[in-house]
Amino acid sequence: MGTGASRKDETGTGHQQVPIDLVNKVMKSICKITIKNRNSDIYGTGFFMDLKNSKKYLLTNYHVINPKENDDIEIEIYKGKKMKLDFSNNRYYCYLYKPKDLIIIEIKNYDRIFHDIKLLDYDMNYMNGYYQYKDRDVFTVGYPGGRNASNGSGTIKKISCYEFEYDISTEPGSSGSPILLLTGDVHTKQLIGIHKSGDETNPINYGTFIGEIINYLNNKQKKEIELILKL
Repeated sequence: MGTGASRKDETGTGHQQVPIDLVNKVMKSICKITIKNRNSDIYGTGFFMDLKNSKKYLLTNYHVINPKENDDIEIEIYKGKKMKLDFSNNRYYCYLYKPKDLIIIEIKNYDRIFHDIKLLDYDMNYMNGYYQYKDRDVFTVGYPGGRNASNGSGTIKKISCYEFEYDISTEPGSSGSPILLLTGDVHTKQLIGIHKSGDETNPINYGTFIGEIINYLNNKQKKEIELILKL
């Protein structure tokens, strides 16, 4: 990632068309995030996944949801169902990963809206290293500008440690969208990253690899378990 470059949530160009069955699959796993603001609403995208540990998570960017600053947050899933995210009473357990601009929200089963969601499967090949994804075709589905969901495709151009650059067309509101491998197979475990931002001076976007998030959560939970055992 270049230093000193200004950031935005939009840039890039379209590539091959994403098969409709892949889009429909991902639609059941994402949500539109609306931050109610006195002047104008702010929009973002989130998606749902698990870690094969019976826990569900909603992932998005920290610059989209900041529990300390945002107190009127609405999420909407693909069936048009909406609910408020209320952090004031510790209803949701959050992992704030500020250095990588992430918020990871643990979802409780007693919120009925979440019974309708599907959890995205991630590509386990990340364990073999991130550089294998260089030049791979990818796609994303999100809520640009807070409008209806749309999709775009592109290619991973550069990999720098846990971050990567790619050329998918996005807009403000796309932050937090999942980045997935464009394999053409609806049954493939495709999730590899999360959309973070774009560069105003170059036609490129930035994302964080999902493997970095999984490792972070696993280490966090391991430390918490170790702490409990010491008490």
